[in-house]
Amino acid sequence: MSAAEVWNVAGLVLSLIGILVLISVWHVASQPKQGRELPSVSLRRTYGVLGWIGLAFVVAGTITQIVGNLFSQ
Repeated sequence: MSAAEVWNVAGLVLSLIGILVLISVWHVASQPKQGRELPSVSLRRTYGVLGWIGLAFVVAGTITQIVGNLFSQ
């Protein structure tokens, strides 16, 4: 496996982790269903931090894939 392929695979893995974190945060933090209470302020802050971490993983994965594509040329 060449260095470019390793960078691309690492970028895909980082992006996948970021997307999974964003989906899980969105699913948990979405509007509560009937009978469920709104999350507390500290819990909403935690969801916000996790959302930013997920976004950072997606951005890092994209940058890693760009670096991998630069290596392949």
